[in-house]
Amino acid sequence: MQKISSSDMPSGLGIALTANARAMEYFSSLPENEKASVIEKTHKIHSKSEMKNFVSTLVPSDNGITDYTSFS
Repeated sequence: MQKISSSDMPSGLGIALTANARAMEYFSSLPENEKASVIEKTHKIHSKSEMKNFVSTLVPSDNGITDYTSFS
C-alpha cells in the first residue's frame, strides 16, 4: 500500500490529532492500511465535535484496545 501523505488526510482529522497527543502517537504507529481505514471513517463526520469524539476513540484504553473500529 502507498504511504499516506499529509494531503491525503482530511484537515479536520489533522487538527483533531494535533490536539490529542496520545491519539496522534497511536495514529502515527498504525500501518498504512489501518491509517487509510481511519481516514475512510472520517468521511462520515460532519462537525468539529464529532471529529474530536472520533479521535478520542483512537486513544488506547488501559487494556490497550482502541474503540475506533466501532465508530459509525
